[in-house]
Amino acid sequence: MEEAIQRIGGSIEVYNKLIQAFYSQNKDVANTLAEKSTPDIRAFKTKIHSIRTLSNSIGAYELARYAARMETSINVGKRDQLRQNLRGFIDELVYLLLILEDYERFVDEVSGMTDEEYAAKMAQQNEKEAVVEDEDADQAESDEAMQIPQDLTVISIAVLDKMTEFAKTGDFEQVRTHLDRLKSYGYDGDNLEFLQALSEAAESENADMITELVNTYQDLKL
Repeated sequence: MEEAIQRIGGSIEVYNKLIQAFYSQNKDVANTLAEKSTPDIRAFKTKIHSIRTLSNSIGAYELARYAARMETSINVGKRDQLRQNLRGFIDELVYLLLILEDYERFVDEVSGMTDEEYAAKMAQQNEKEAVVEDEDADQAESDEAMQIPQDLTVISIAVLDKMTEFAKTGDFEQVRTHLDRLKSYGYDGDNLEFLQALSEAAESENADMITELVNTYQDLKL
């Protein structure tokens, strides 16, 4: 993008106008381009040439390369080669149009903003993305914890450590949720006795007791 802007004199306004022109002229082309390649090859070549020229102007060099190969195929009369490149050309065009649609939406959103307003918007967006990433990570941990372990001789130390963290922050609802899940796996013997003792500590919301029980269990099992 930066290279393309420099090539047209460094004006982002001119670049945005080129983007708008490309999108408006070609947003519906992908659906009909393959049909037009057979009945009117001259009109088809003109359209391909137009797309190649604009593609180079906006920095869509891969699409421009496909267009150039197709023009060459037309010039030398190689219809089979033309058809082979047409599929890749259409795929690249559709992909580019999706990107340009997002870009135009972004330009509309930030149009008229000051640098300070734009910086605040980006900071807010980054914060939202960070929250989503954290939520995804928590969900992945939760999904992993829900899988029934094959080895029931030792309770997952990672899950127990997580429960200890929840207890220290006062989130005993999460402690009880993890405990209920562990007890559903079918542990028996000293593992079951340990889980029962842990449940009593969780019910009384005794974080120190939970930490001590988990540490003792780890000392015995590891």
